Amino acid sequence: MLYLAFVHGDGVLRSRYMESFVRFCQKVQYVSDPSVPLVLKSCPDYRNFLFIKSKIPNAKFVFLFRHPLRLLDSQLRIFQKGEANKLMLMMSKRYSITESPVVKRLMKGAFSDCFGINPGHSWLIHRMKVAEGQLFKDLPFVERKDYIFVGYEELMVDAQSHVQRILAHVGETCPADVNLNPYTQPRKFELLPDIQKRQEYLLRLFQKTRDLVGFDEEV
Repeated sequence: MLYLAFVHGDGVLRSRYMESFVRFCQKVQYVSDPSVPLVLKSCPDYRNFLFIKSKIPNAKFVFLFRHPLRLLDSQLRIFQKGEANKLMLMMSKRYSITESPVVKRLMKGAFSDCFGINPGHSWLIHRMKVAEGQLFKDLPFVERKDYIFVGYEELMVDAQSHVQRILAHVGETCPADVNLNPYTQPRKFELLPDIQKRQEYLLRLFQKTRDLVGFDEEV
């Protein structure tokens, strides 16, 4: 299985990139194994699946979800540190602005709760709700057989069975002598205070996603 991150502009696959993207994939397969399927692993493309399906009709999707509160906590920690995401730096030219010392200081201030408010927190929640809304809007236009849901927390607990399920979804099998569970483990840490105090509200806010993936109230 080959993972591709197609780097161009804002890191999102668009019509004007399709010809170059297909040519790139063909070259990768030519120098490796043409029978091996390719996987587009691009974080900025998480809201772009309907466009990809329109351009690549036989594409199949694996939606990997983290518990909304854990996801929010993780993003908030990154911004509070004022650190740029290394993966995003490789995938998006626009994101490189976050390496600026001035931008780093602004990020740390905007996502800090030292003044009793956290405007960055509200912005992250809004961004997650926009993504959730688009998911539920676009998902009905993709046939159910073409996508599966995987919970990040469950994947960390039992990688073997979930990877087997993913491979079966794309028509592949996991080698019998491969055991993936020793390489993963759950990450447990206490939620940031700013999230803890709004936990009940946030659980209700992201109820649709929790129901979709099967997340309970335990975080």
